[in-house]
Amino acid sequence: MLTAPGNRPDVQDLVLVVTDGISKDDVATPATMLRATGTNVVALGIVNQKGSLKEEDIIDIADDPEKTVLLDTGFEGLSTELVEVILKQVCGNPCERENQYSGLAF
Repeated sequence: MLTAPGNRPDVQDLVLVVTDGISKDDVATPATMLRATGTNVVALGIVNQKGSLKEEDIIDIADDPEKTVLLDTGFEGLSTELVEVILKQVCGNPCERENQYSGLAF
């Protein structure tokens, strides 16, 4: 998708990864390759039904704890506040972005 016709080369790409963080393969290498293209990567880790989540995998995806959101309440934790934070990151002016995830607990 990031190289498909229609992708604007003068606009930074943004990828929001939503995962339960239980990967059976390497996430660090492909995530590093994606970020090397200049893509802004935000990772949303959601604790699965068994109550597990590999936090280190979520942080490896974004490579920045400030671009990482961990929901220990499962999918029920998807709140209006969280949606607003992510929408601001995805749709907002990239020049005006701040650490919007700091201090959030879900």
